[in-house]
Amino acid sequence: MIVERQGARLEDPSSLVISYIYKEEEFVTEVLPDGSDYVNAALELMHSIRLAITAVKVSQGGNVIWERSLMTRGSF
Repeated sequence: MIVERQGARLEDPSSLVISYIYKEEEFVTEVLPDGSDYVNAALELMHSIRLAITAVKVSQGGNVIWERSLMTRGSF
């Protein structure tokens, strides 16, 4: 499920798209309007998700503007 907040739309290139990588596939979870605190939203996702994800990304207009790789048990 994708959550679109405060009128942000996935199709809008100015929107901030929060996603995670799981088993080498990217899953979008949240779309924020331009100017939102995307780092806080990404960190909240990292702390709340219950899957062994390998990364969290924030994109805008198709470009990755923030990314955090995660080490999971058994990945090193």
